Amino acid sequence: MTDGAALVAMHGRCSPATRYSRWLAPSAIFPQRYLQSLLAGGNEHFAVVAVLDSRPGDVVGFASAALASDGFRELGFLVEDRYQTRGIGSMMLESLIDLCGHHEGLCVSALADNYWLLGKLAKFGTVVSGMDHGIIRARVVRHPRELTSNVETVNCCAL
Repeated sequence: MTDGAALVAMHGRCSPATRYSRWLAPSAIFPQRYLQSLLAGGNEHFAVVAVLDSRPGDVVGFASAALASDGFRELGFLVEDRYQTRGIGSMMLESLIDLCGHHEGLCVSALADNYWLLGKLAKFGTVVSGMDHGIIRARVVRHPRELTSNVETVNCCAL
């Protein structure tokens, strides 16, 4: 299975609520333009994927940082429902932030009730810059941190 097919298959296994939380809109299909950007590589769009040791080749989550027009990198996450709350998203977030480097500004748009994402980003010094119609837009001010992880059965790798 190609990387693109694996991402599309993982997206299809996610519930409508999980996809809504990622795209901030109902989306039954993986947005094609986003997928192409994700797979293109290069400096425009960094991404990491999570693959379980027990399911080699099957993607169970991804996190990405796309270069936005304001020079910040916009973060995005999606973890398959049955693998949420296992530390996979946290591991991908840390890997992604390490890929971006300390000099790059990060931003995120999230549903106001996405406590997981907002809580994790707070570890890096997130500053909420505004809310509009239930969507929080935040800038991330990063602080030096120690790399730790308690997830042993997930491999994160850059696309």
